[in-house]
Amino acid sequence: PDSSLIVSINQFIVRIKDGKVLERRQYDRSIIWMSLDKVNNLWIAPMDGGIQCYPNYNFNCTPVLELLSDYQITSLLQDREDAYWFTSLNDGVFYCPDINLTTSTKANGLADDRVNSIFVNRNGILLGYEMGFVDIIQNRKIVNYRIDKDITKVTNVFSIVGDSTGHDAWVCSNLYLYKISNGKVTRFDKTPTYYGIFPRMITKSRTGNYWVGTVKGLKLFDGKTFTYESNVSEDFSAIIY
Repeated sequence: PDSSLIVSINQFIVRIKDGKVLERRQYDRSIIWMSLDKVNNLWIAPMDGGIQCYPNYNFNCTPVLELLSDYQITSLLQDREDAYWFTSLNDGVFYCPDINLTTSTKANGLADDRVNSIFVNRNGILLGYEMGFVDIIQNRKIVNYRIDKDITKVTNVFSIVGDSTGHDAWVCSNLYLYKISNGKVTRFDKTPTYYGIFPRMITKSRTGNYWVGTVKGLKLFDGKTFTYESNVSEDFSAIIY
């Protein structure tokens, strides 16, 4: 990009400009292939496997990506749609539509690192936790939904479901059923017969009601109250996963 030349010789990479060596680096392995992509990432395939990506052709920095370490990569092509194709010595061709990866953890805003479920609707990406409740990622910002503090500590989210084209989401936890709608959380904690729902999964019926699979059979829910419980009617009371 700056009229310099980057070459590899066995274990060495050298950048030369106007006949002068500007940079050099010695690897612990020989290099069998390297090239630049459209955004000036330098890709280096060393002997014995893998391929490394260095931003702005700076091969003296730490690589931002290391891929396919179990395969001997022989070349790379970035196509018209900016997808990547990696050829290998013995294992065919690998296709990667996008190399960009965003990682979200407790360290940068999530409620916890133990994530059980994920769901996407018009509000964003909803995450349900092993111990906690639900977060939503909106425009790369993390919003923490909170319920009663003591309940949050023991809440295990099994699933989050709903209409991906809408704004509502149903959260099935180990204790209660929740509805999240436009940022508001509503809890459903009892049926006409029992306190505690213990839902595992919820799905909408053709009539507009909801079937809720629980640890005590199947329940029919109209959005406000439970109108049928299979264990109460003695139809069945098995766990529904």
